[in-house]
Amino acid sequence: MNMSTAAIHVERSGDTAQVTIDNAAKANALDSALLDALCEVFVALAFDPPRAIVLRGAGEKAFAGGADLRELGALDEKTARTFITRVHAAFGYSLWAISNQAGRLTRWWRRSGTRRTWWRWLALAAVVALFIPVRQSVLAPAEVIALEAQAIAAPMDGVVKSFSVQPNRPVRRGEVIFTLDDTTLRNRREVAIKALEVARADALLAAQKAFDSLQAKGEFGTLQGRVREREAEVAYLNELLSRVEVRAPAGGVAIYGDPNDWIGRPVVTGERIVLLADPKDAGVLVWLPVADAINLNPGAEMRVFLHVAPLSPYAAKLTQTSYQAALSPEGVASYRIRGSFDGLAAEARVGLKGTAKLYGERVLLAYVLFRRPLAALREWTGL
Repeated sequence: MNMSTAAIHVERSGDTAQVTIDNAAKANALDSALLDALCEVFVALAFDPPRAIVLRGAGEKAFAGGADLRELGALDEKTARTFITRVHAAFGYSLWAISNQAGRLTRWWRRSGTRRTWWRWLALAAVVALFIPVRQSVLAPAEVIALEAQAIAAPMDGVVKSFSVQPNRPVRRGEVIFTLDDTTLRNRREVAIKALEVARADALLAAQKAFDSLQAKGEFGTLQGRVREREAEVAYLNELLSRVEVRAPAGGVAIYGDPNDWIGRPVVTGERIVLLADPKDAGVLVWLPVADAINLNPGAEMRVFLHVAPLSPYAAKLTQTSYQAALSPEGVASYRIRGSFDGLAAEARVGLKGTAKLYGERVLLAYVLFRRPLAALREWTGL
C-alpha cells in the first residue's frame, strides 16, 4: 500500500511501512497541517497494521527540525500552548512506547539467554551422564524351591488310594505319605495261599506214597518244586503289599498338588508323586525371559521380593543357570536360574512366589538405555 499527502509519503512493502516527512525546505519542521497528516496516515495504517513502521525525514540535514517557529509565532498564547501540548503528548507517548518495548525486549533477551545457557548445561550434563558406569539389572518371576528335594515315586503299578499327609506339610522319617489301593494284591495273595496249601497237600501225599511206590517217589520231587514256586509267589505278593504304604525316607516337607487330583488315578512304577524337601535347604528358581537376558556370572547378586512380603527382600546368590531356554509356566521362552539364599530365610517357604532382581556387570548408562532399542532396530532392519 502506497499513500501520500502534501508532506507525508508512505511506502508499504510486506510487513514494513516507511513513513517519510517531506518538508525538507523547512528542515521537516512540524506544523499543524503536518501533524494532522501524520495522524491520518497512522489511522489508515491501523486498519492493516504492519509489523514495523520506519519514520524518517526527507533530505540530509535533519530528521525533524522541531516545531515550525513561524507558525508558532503567529499563534496566540492559548493556541500555541495547545499546539505544544499536542506535540509533546504525541512524541512523549511514542518515546514511552519505544522505551518500554525496548525494555521488554531487553529483559526477554536476557531471560532467553539465561534459559539457553541452562539448556546448554542440561544438554551437556545429559551427554556426560551417558558415560556413567552403572550395574545392569533385570526383573524376572521367581519361586521358592527346594534345592535338593527328594522325589517320592510310585513303587509299583497301581492306583492311588489315599494321602496321609496334607500338601506342603512337614513329615517325620518313616511316616506314611500316601497309600496305593491293595484290593487286587490281597485277592491275588489269597488265591496264591490257597494254591500253596494245595501244593503242600499234594506233596505230603506223594511223600507218604513214596515208601511203597516208585512212581510216587518220582512225582514227589515235582510236587516239591511246585510248593517252592507257590511259596515264592506268596512271598512276592507279600512284598508288594508291604510297598502299598509309601513312607518318608527322611524328615522334611511333602510337596505335591491337590490330593483329589491323585486319588483314584492310575500310576506306573517310578512316576513321581511327591517331593520331599528340607525347609533349611530352600532356594530360588528364576525364569529369566530370553528378551531380557543379561550377562550373569556365578555368584551374581540376587534380591528376591516375595508376594507375601514385598517390602522385605531376601538376599541370594546365583548358583546355576541353564544354557538352553525352555518354556516357563507362563509360556515364555526363558532361562532357568537357580540361587541360594544368604543365610536362613525363615519366611521363604517352599512354593511361595515373587519377583527376583538379578544384578550383572557394570556398563555405561548409554548401553543400558539403548540396548533394547538397538536390538529391536537390528532385528527389524536385519543389520
